[in-house]
Amino acid sequence: MFAPSWHFVRCFLGLSGVVVVAGFVSLQGQSLPPLLPSKVLKGHTDPIYAVAVSPDGKLIATGSFDKSIKLWDATTGQELRTLSGKGGHQNQILTVAFSPNNNLIASGGSDNVVKVWERSAFKAVGAKKDEPPKPGPSVHTALIGVGLDTVVQQWKFWADEPTKSLAHPNLVDSVAFDNTGNLLATGCHDGILRVWDVTKGQATKTINAHTLPQPNPIYCVAWSPDFKQILTASFDKSIKVWDATSGSLVREFRPGADKAPVKPEISKLAPALIGSVGAAWLNAPPERGHRDQVFTLAFHKDGKLLASGSSDRTVKLWDFASGELVREFPNPNLSAPVPGQTAFSHPGFVHAVKFTPDGTKLVSVGTAPRNQGYVAVWNVTDGKLLLAQELVIGPIYSLDITANALILGCGAKVRLQSESEAVVIPFPGK
Repeated sequence: MFAPSWHFVRCFLGLSGVVVVAGFVSLQGQSLPPLLPSKVLKGHTDPIYAVAVSPDGKLIATGSFDKSIKLWDATTGQELRTLSGKGGHQNQILTVAFSPNNNLIASGGSDNVVKVWERSAFKAVGAKKDEPPKPGPSVHTALIGVGLDTVVQQWKFWADEPTKSLAHPNLVDSVAFDNTGNLLATGCHDGILRVWDVTKGQATKTINAHTLPQPNPIYCVAWSPDFKQILTASFDKSIKVWDATSGSLVREFRPGADKAPVKPEISKLAPALIGSVGAAWLNAPPERGHRDQVFTLAFHKDGKLLASGSSDRTVKLWDFASGELVREFPNPNLSAPVPGQTAFSHPGFVHAVKFTPDGTKLVSVGTAPRNQGYVAVWNVTDGKLLLAQELVIGPIYSLDITANALILGCGAKVRLQSESEAVVIPFPGK
């Protein structure tokens, strides 16, 4: 299959959008309570493929196949702003990210471009009141003041047009700011990792990350906790780590490799039959990496552990410094792909993984049969499944976490349905 076409196989699983801010569900006697929605947000008319929470926790950004980005109040669920129009994306939005200072949003999509949107400071005409008005739904201009203290203030909650458009030769699946907000890493379907100077709007580095033997889409980019390295996860089943300064390859988490069972008597005869190199191959343990496309990466708060999720239906935990696999996450409710292998983590694709803020749990989300979504929560220490459930909210494509809830971006509850919504469910006990 030609690699870029895979993206649309991956994406077009639903025809309308849902964003879900979700808590946990108990399963088979496990201790966590069930999901209880507290809010419903409505706005997008197509699948929501990207979600991001602002660093200050006040805003949620959602990117949709309807070509728009919506900004929501993370506390009330109120829609604050829609970023779209002639200067915005002209096709599906696949990724969104906030800068560390909350002042920029970067978005990428299937129109082969990254847009950078800037928050503008309010402007006062008259000048006595300094507090900017709170924007209402889709409103960013306000008149305030009474009596002798009357003034006119205009506060632009977010710019009407993007300040930068960074062209790419193919779809852009992932964007990530560094800790300064001055550099932006982008992952493209041409297999090239690009690092951009955001102010200048110029690429300062291009790395042929996943271009051999042919271009393979980069589905996820992430900066290491010290921001000295950049990670890429790809259609080619690998995860690679790059030096952010030199662009050189630091290490690779190689794809998994299946081996047919070898009878003991054949293994003993191997040196005589195929030589010492062949015997070593027969007796070596199989590669334990992913056996299909890697969609998502997440760092633990200590920076030592890296989680990954794949369309091979597994979640894996890695020692970032050594590249060694720490553990897999077998789901006791699911079978192994073949006898002797670890059980699947999910019944369908694993689209996103995130650690909880305290670092004790790992949350993974994805798809399930019958056009449903799937959420699983794992104990980081031992890999035990704490809860899992199929949710009738449509396929789940993306995930972020606030202090009190999960944010899930999803497709349609019902195929061919156009209505979209957001469901807010706080963490149990919050």
